[in-house]
Amino acid sequence: MSFNSDRQIEISKKLRIYYILALLSVAIFSIIGQIVVQYAISKQKSEATVINLAGRQRMLSQRICKNVLMISPQNKFMQDSISAYRKDLLEIIPIWENVHLGLKSENLQSNGASINVINSEKINEMFKEIDPIFLNILKASKDIVLLNENSNIETLNFKTNIILQNERKFLSNMDRIVFQYDKEAKEQMAHLKNIEFILFIITILILFLEGIFIFKPLHHQVTQIISGLFESEKNLFHLNTKLNSTNDSLIKTQKELVQTTEDKFKLQLHEGKVRSASLIEGQEDERKRIAFELHDGLGQMLTGLKLTSERIPENELGSEKNINTMKELKQFINETIEETRTISFNLAPSVLNDFGIFSALKILLENSTKNTNIKYNLIFQEIEKRFISNIEISLYRIAQESINNIQKHANASIIEIEIKFDSNFVHLIITDDGNGFDLKKKKSQSLKNGIRNMKSRAEVNQGDFKISSIVGKGTKIVVKLPLK
Repeated sequence: MSFNSDRQIEISKKLRIYYILALLSVAIFSIIGQIVVQYAISKQKSEATVINLAGRQRMLSQRICKNVLMISPQNKFMQDSISAYRKDLLEIIPIWENVHLGLKSENLQSNGASINVINSEKINEMFKEIDPIFLNILKASKDIVLLNENSNIETLNFKTNIILQNERKFLSNMDRIVFQYDKEAKEQMAHLKNIEFILFIITILILFLEGIFIFKPLHHQVTQIISGLFESEKNLFHLNTKLNSTNDSLIKTQKELVQTTEDKFKLQLHEGKVRSASLIEGQEDERKRIAFELHDGLGQMLTGLKLTSERIPENELGSEKNINTMKELKQFINETIEETRTISFNLAPSVLNDFGIFSALKILLENSTKNTNIKYNLIFQEIEKRFISNIEISLYRIAQESINNIQKHANASIIEIEIKFDSNFVHLIITDDGNGFDLKKKKSQSLKNGIRNMKSRAEVNQGDFKISSIVGKGTKIVVKLPLK
């Protein structure tokens, strides 16, 4: 059985589409049903409030009638409470008026909230019929409130009679309005129930169709797939056994290959360090040879040339021009001798072998800063301390390279070199207050080469080399070399 055939993929796509459409349909009709229910609840609340306020209009009209009768001069037994009834009447009339006008105009306000009022044509006709009655009672009530106790009794009685004559008609018409509100609310609720029932039937029908056209084929396909999976699982178990055996062999081979690679890398790294050490040692030997030849060969020849020139008397030179030329020649010979000594010292300072690293660095700093505005500060833990030859040479060459870079690129005003040590390591710290640079964007090729040379010398001696620099704030180099 092939589970990746085009037929199965096509069936899976169709079932997925049908399933999504069915779920979407159920969700849509469920949402619509929920919206209808919530709308019905909200509308029912509003309609209940409208019916309640409409019914309350009957009660308020009766209270108005009662209070008018109680403040009538003919009521001899309640004369002491007339002011209270008049106050009650003043409070009732605005409420009764506002509710009536709000119901009529479909803009009802209750407790600061707006209530949705929808009047049918029949209710609007009823309000047209009750309006004259309402206005008669309202006008008469307001007139009575404005009259005082000393007003004309006949006027008061006349207004009271108007209210009594219209009160029964108002109650009758208001009853009809309340019953009509209630009837329309029940009809609307019945209509919403029918809609909700239809949505429920459609949802059930969709679920039924899902069962026939989706879940049943899906069940059949899933059963086939599970059967195929069990068969595949058996085959996979046998293949897995074989793969585990092969995998063990591969892991063993991989470990051997990794070990061989590591050994090869370590050997190459060791050979590289040996070559670097040999190269540096060869460079130092060549430096010493050239320094020796400069000092004992070219230096002696220049010294002899200087002595020979000094034996020529000035009175034998003749003209003043020859005398000045001889002076310039002697000066040039002196400068050449001095430069030869400086080159010889830089190539292989004899003071390094004779007196140690401190004296060699002191002379190096003096010579390097002699004709500049750079100041230096040399800090040494123990001036007479000596290290093995290759350590002192490496410290000197790193310091020499660093000072050379500072003079060329840093534009510094002070150089500080510190050497400190313990039983295991010696530390060389070189700082300057120069321009600094971005380590990711080195300024020149000579600076790159200088840093690379210093790092190589530290690594050849199994040491660490670190450099940090901030643009505008200077550079710091820290070298750590093992003493053993």
